[in-house]
Amino acid sequence: MTSTESTSTPAPDVTKNPATEFSHVGIQVRDLSVSLPFYRDQIGLEVVAEWVVEDPTTREAIDLPQATLNMAVLRLPGTNAYMEVIEYQNVERTPVDPYHPNPGTCHIAWYVDDIDELYDRLVGMGLEPVSRRVVPIDGGPLDGGKVIYMTDPDGIRIEFLESSLYLDATPRVTR
Repeated sequence: MTSTESTSTPAPDVTKNPATEFSHVGIQVRDLSVSLPFYRDQIGLEVVAEWVVEDPTTREAIDLPQATLNMAVLRLPGTNAYMEVIEYQNVERTPVDPYHPNPGTCHIAWYVDDIDELYDRLVGMGLEPVSRRVVPIDGGPLDGGKVIYMTDPDGIRIEFLESSLYLDATPRVTR
């Protein structure tokens, strides 16, 4: 099999799989007051809830007895795709190096309908591009699409995809 070929593995029997549905992705940020406007105003996510967490149950679950969590839950409008953005307070914090190949790092990806306009707008706002240009996708399940990578205010990699297909090569309905 070449790197451009893909195989489809059947979904596991969910009666035997403990994970039954995707809930959310969570990211930890330096300053919620900087990250929240970025994800809300520039990416277009809607704020579902904002609150400060200081309860003993949460502190026990995360094993940080002194932590305060300044947090927000955002959603891609019209979907059940949630993102939790958390600023940990009252605990030692060390920024990680989110460079792509570093183990333990991640990226967040969204489909967009006009990647060229988005790239120009985000670069015009001073956002740090990882991609020097909009890059055509050559091969794989999104063949013929376009991609860019940018960084959020904390350096977390964000991928934007313009494609008529989903990752499993099924057709994507665009707005």
